[in-house]
Amino acid sequence: MNDITQTQTILLRQEAKANLDNLVNNLQTIQSLLQEGQNLRIENIIKESIYLIEKIMPNLAFDDALKLTYLVRLLVNCLLNLETISSDTDKINQTIQEITIWHDTVITIFQSN
Repeated sequence: MNDITQTQTILLRQEAKANLDNLVNNLQTIQSLLQEGQNLRIENIIKESIYLIEKIMPNLAFDDALKLTYLVRLLVNCLLNLETISSDTDKINQTIQEITIWHDTVITIFQSN
């Protein structure tokens, strides 16, 4: 591998790690905002998170990228059902619990890459 290719690879990995870090922060923010009922901000953060996942996936191993497709599915479902979720305490708690699991999964992916 020549120097330019090595540099590009390093920069791509650094960008992927930064995006994973931002995704972890976004998941934490979504949890907090669900408790506060701030739907508009949640919607924007979910959209940003999906965009980050799109940028991260090409730089991950297949298994990790596949895991993130399930996270996208959860986020899209949250986005589509945000009004219903935010009006029901049990659904808020369930969604927060699911996001907590994904938060931990993303941290594991972050640490393994």
